[in-house]
Amino acid sequence: MKKFLKFGCGSVIALIVLGIIIGALSDSEGPKKESDKVETVANNSDATKDTKNETNEKDKEKETNNKDLEIYKNEIVVHLDAFQDEYDKHWTNNWVTTFEGVGNGTVDRYKAFETLNSLEKYYTGLGNKIRNTELPELSKENQKLLKNYLSDLQSAILTRSRAASEAADMFDKGEFKPSEMDKIQSTVVYADQEIVSALVERTTLEQKLGLIK
Repeated sequence: MKKFLKFGCGSVIALIVLGIIIGALSDSEGPKKESDKVETVANNSDATKDTKNETNEKDKEKETNNKDLEIYKNEIVVHLDAFQDEYDKHWTNNWVTTFEGVGNGTVDRYKAFETLNSLEKYYTGLGNKIRNTELPELSKENQKLLKNYLSDLQSAILTRSRAASEAADMFDKGEFKPSEMDKIQSTVVYADQEIVSALVERTTLEQKLGLIK
């Protein structure tokens, strides 16, 4: 009986202690749950703010692109088209016809020298014209693409100018060596690579502005 009472008392005490502990744990868990709720609300609020900020940024970017698009269409593209047209037209009318004429005997070395010498000066002038043409500025990223395009285009123009100079010098000296021809051809190929780089920059810009889908 005494053993039973001892056991019983011990159990009661244990239960009381356990109850106190559970109560304490319950009390301690209560605020945590509340804090969790507060934290969840805060997180949801932050997420909402992030979404709003992201939406605002997209709206600003769209508005900026729309402004840039109007500037590009109304004040810039006409100049770029003219630059590229001059770049190609004078090459076809002078370089291509000169070498075709030399090949079929309709153009002599003196005429070839004169034409290529003029072509060199023309391209040098075109490069200076582009450098001195003031274009309105676009927003930061779009302006960077425009500058890259103009820089690569100018490089291609100056490289073609160098090719014309090398070819004129070849006809002037009458040195039609295979090595000399290869050197000139390499210069022409390099100019072609530069104009491709320029067109990539322009295409990227026009895609960003929504002109190319």
